[in-house]
Amino acid sequence: MEFNISQRQFSPYSRKSRLRKKVFLGALVILVTILAFGSRFYYKSTFSEAKEETNKLEPTPKVVASKPDYSLVDYAIKPGDTLETVMGQFNVKPSEWIAAADSAKDIYSLDNLKTGHMLRVALKDNPGLVRMEYEYDSNNNLIVERSADGFAARTEPIQYDIEQAKVGGEITSSLFETATKLGIPDGVIMETTNILAWQVDFVSDVREGDSFKILYEKRLRDGKYANYGNIFGVRFTNQGKDYWATYFDDQKGTSGYYDLEGNSVKKSFLKSPLQYKYISSGFSNSRLHPVLKKYLSHKAIDYSAQAGTPIAAVGDGRITYAGGIGGGAGNFIEIKHNETYTTRYSHMQNIAKGIKVDSEVKQNDIIGYVGSTGYSTGSHLQYAMLKDGEAVNPLEIDLPSGDPIKQESLNEFKLKADEVAQQLK
Repeated sequence: MEFNISQRQFSPYSRKSRLRKKVFLGALVILVTILAFGSRFYYKSTFSEAKEETNKLEPTPKVVASKPDYSLVDYAIKPGDTLETVMGQFNVKPSEWIAAADSAKDIYSLDNLKTGHMLRVALKDNPGLVRMEYEYDSNNNLIVERSADGFAARTEPIQYDIEQAKVGGEITSSLFETATKLGIPDGVIMETTNILAWQVDFVSDVREGDSFKILYEKRLRDGKYANYGNIFGVRFTNQGKDYWATYFDDQKGTSGYYDLEGNSVKKSFLKSPLQYKYISSGFSNSRLHPVLKKYLSHKAIDYSAQAGTPIAAVGDGRITYAGGIGGGAGNFIEIKHNETYTTRYSHMQNIAKGIKVDSEVKQNDIIGYVGSTGYSTGSHLQYAMLKDGEAVNPLEIDLPSGDPIKQESLNEFKLKADEVAQQLK
């Protein structure tokens, strides 16, 4: 009996049945485990997504800009204004505006406020002066701000929107009158005459029927014309002959204005040192002196001009004499340009500030103003040029030119010059 029972327990059939039960139970455990962890993952994932969605729907906090605790005042400089009188109108303490001006003196002297320029001032109740902004030229803005140590100054470039403009016309009276009628900025014309001053005498050479075209940089602020920038190119037709000038800068030290072949349009000396009315007396070996009433040599050119007209140095050089001089020359300046050339300027009303013996000057620097000092019967400039110590006629001498485009930059220049020429045809 017992034997039979033991036999049933260990029969092959019984063993297979028990094995199937174990496999079933194991699979059931694994399935339950997967379902449990899967539900936890699904719950966690769903919660996370819901949380992210909730975050997305939350409104973005609004940033409220705080109002400055100071007031801004824009003031247009009037004739006769000084920093002292302007600051006095705003009740700024002298100790404050003096300290502010002192911090800026290495950048720009606020003693030289220019009529029409804008001065922006930021003021508080305590302390008074917080900040000043002053556009001292067409490119730079002076910023003076209160700091922990007093005041600090810096410059910022003025930001413009830039357009390229082309203007031109035919001269019916004078270049300046024609330009005014066409609405061309005075500065553009002045710059053009400076560029071509070595080729064309714009007082005596210009004729009715001459023409010009100018390509220049037009600067805008808030959509309105502000001022002009660089002159890119000029074509001036004088008595049937074309004079060209293209600006070129190869970023390697070569820059300036050149003709279409790459020769510098700049000469070592200007053709004349001022804007004059007419030549009242030319270069002569014998001329009746208007004061002494006897015939003397006049180895110079007399330019008739209004008293106070600025006189420019015709070239770079060093001042060798500046002041009154005997012999009837009145207020007189002599400039030594190099070992070959010297120029002299006589009968001036006064000498420009800063011009003294041994000071260096650059071409176009103002050295004095037209007058009638010494032996003179009217306001004019007597201008003389010496070559190797001998007087020469400055209207007839072939003046040396500046350096041409370097050979390695010539191809680059030609492309630029051709582009400008196409626009000015």
